[in-house]
Amino acid sequence: EAWQGLAHFCEHMLFLGTASYPDEGDFESYIASNGGSNNAYTDSEETVYFFDVGAGALPGALARFSDFFAAPLFTESATAREVAAIESEHSKNIQSDGWRTEQLLRATRGVSGHPYNGFFTGNRATLRDGGGGARAALLDFYGEYYRADQMDLSLLGPQSLDELQRLATEQFSRLPSRPGPPQPLSLMSPFVVHRLALVHRL
Repeated sequence: EAWQGLAHFCEHMLFLGTASYPDEGDFESYIASNGGSNNAYTDSEETVYFFDVGAGALPGALARFSDFFAAPLFTESATAREVAAIESEHSKNIQSDGWRTEQLLRATRGVSGHPYNGFFTGNRATLRDGGGGARAALLDFYGEYYRADQMDLSLLGPQSLDELQRLATEQFSRLPSRPGPPQPLSLMSPFVVHRLALVHRL
């Protein structure tokens, strides 16, 4: 709660350089040059990353993609700069009636402490302009939640199942499985039941 929007911020930062591919635009450039596209989104309880690429370029794409999760850089310069992108996205969101309605429902019907109740996109204020310990918070968040035992991977391609499995094992077996039990998905209801009948005039 101290860093609302941190998961979304972390999503952005993983695209901005890794140990093996330190150039910030390397992944997107590789994908685009091989006829593909990529994106990601952060929802209340999960972050999803996805891409498509020409079949022959899949090994190189997976090498770059897996490095997102195995060895992100989280550079100080990118940390401060990317907050501006988060703020721009937030400014766009608040022009949307649907987005504002969703935020109202979260704030008025969500159980305090449940991820649904939070401001999960973040903005310049909640992320403290990228300063005030933002990079340390990112590293702590990554260390706690970006664990192989808390991730799922799906591959689809013309390669044989054995080849896809080989590529997955080759690239993703290096992801950290950190000590301690995995963070469970929240099983509690996200809603305050007696508030579900409230009507708001927008």
